[in-house]
Amino acid sequence: MIGRPAARPDPACYERCELEEPGRFVPRAVGCSAARLCRQRLLGVIAESAGGGACSLPGMTRTGAGRPRSKVPALPRWGTARYARFSGVALLRRRRRRVPGPRTAKFALGLLVLAGLAVWAVHRRSAPAGPDRAASSARQATGTSLGTPARGPVDGAAPSVGAVVPLTSVTVEDLGQLLPKALVGTAAATVGGRILIFGGSGPAGFNATIYAFSPGTNGAGARITADGQLPLALHDAGAAPAGNDVLLCGGGQSVGSTAVYRASPVGGTATLAGRLPQPLSDLEGVESAGRPYCLGGWTGTAYSDAVYDLGGWGGASPPPVTAHLALAVRYSAAVALPGGVLVAGGRTAQGATADVQWVPLGAGARTTAVVGRLARPLEYASGAALDGTALIIGGCDAAGVPTSAVLAVDKRGTVTPVGRLPTGLCYGSAAAVGGAVYLFGGETAGALASDHVWRIVSAPAP
Repeated sequence: MIGRPAARPDPACYERCELEEPGRFVPRAVGCSAARLCRQRLLGVIAESAGGGACSLPGMTRTGAGRPRSKVPALPRWGTARYARFSGVALLRRRRRRVPGPRTAKFALGLLVLAGLAVWAVHRRSAPAGPDRAASSARQATGTSLGTPARGPVDGAAPSVGAVVPLTSVTVEDLGQLLPKALVGTAAATVGGRILIFGGSGPAGFNATIYAFSPGTNGAGARITADGQLPLALHDAGAAPAGNDVLLCGGGQSVGSTAVYRASPVGGTATLAGRLPQPLSDLEGVESAGRPYCLGGWTGTAYSDAVYDLGGWGGASPPPVTAHLALAVRYSAAVALPGGVLVAGGRTAQGATADVQWVPLGAGARTTAVVGRLARPLEYASGAALDGTALIIGGCDAAGVPTSAVLAVDKRGTVTPVGRLPTGLCYGSAAAVGGAVYLFGGETAGALASDHVWRIVSAPAP
């Protein structure tokens, strides 16, 4: 290779010069000092010579007082050339360890930042959605709701849903003929891990037996047993849980009643707890924030808009009216949600209605508002809460035809279809226990009373 002859050169033409390795020879016309000086300039070790010797490398000129100045910058950090040519002689360059400079460090830091952002994006996409994000996704998946607000919220009557994630789908399972007899117009309420079923009517006449439903394990082993008696047979009453008992408001046979009965889940005969200020039937009972309420109904001559507060009521005098419905209705579906009660559909003086009302209860405003509308007028529907959302189940349309739709309705009046019953059904009763809603009896097409029980649960995410 150039600069390292295989045989010792002629001393008259070459002289020995220890540049980087022993045994290096350069032409005498150049000399060791000039070769070393130019090589150092080439490698960027020094910028100017201390004098003596000329360098004919490209980029090197003579400036000032005869001192050669290098215009050749230091070799780039990534350069790995082994040899540089000087006056026709190859000069060996020592391989230098690469030391990362500022630009390399910035480049590496940028790569680390990009990698971190990519990991964060993947984690965020795979993470469960936070509450707000999950609600928005469900609304986009189900499309435009069937209900639109008829009137805006009044005095906070339709608060936001908050952390509740709306249902998008439910599954309905027919548990079979569990009721001892076919019944319509029953009232149901959950207490002590069981559902008590009161009254009703059917082919065998009006019912006075109180039935207790035990859900078993996910519906398996569910059973209904007789658990007591009402003082008289009745239907179309409103049942509201009250601590360890259930208060049964109104109801009757051909006319409504003022009686409010107290029933215990342990069994036995229900006892009279007090009386309403006027006879009522076709009303609803709910429990909100631990307090029982009865609302709506038919007095025998007029529709009622009264919401009675039975919490702490002793029965010596009629219960107080704590609020009024925006629309007086009977045969509605009422579901207690945090902060109040959602009332969907029913019959008004003008006929079946599609209006959805929100009734705030507890501390705060008492103004009721119509916050939305169902897709069509609906009465005799059943209602219960599942996963913090009101389910409106079945019901009859304005023509009296039983429907099979299961609707999810939130406090803002947004209506979303989430499932269907196996058959059209109205005039049943529903209550929730153990993370599921159970629907009892009702009327199918052809005005046939049913003795079936259906289990409704939230469908698993796909």
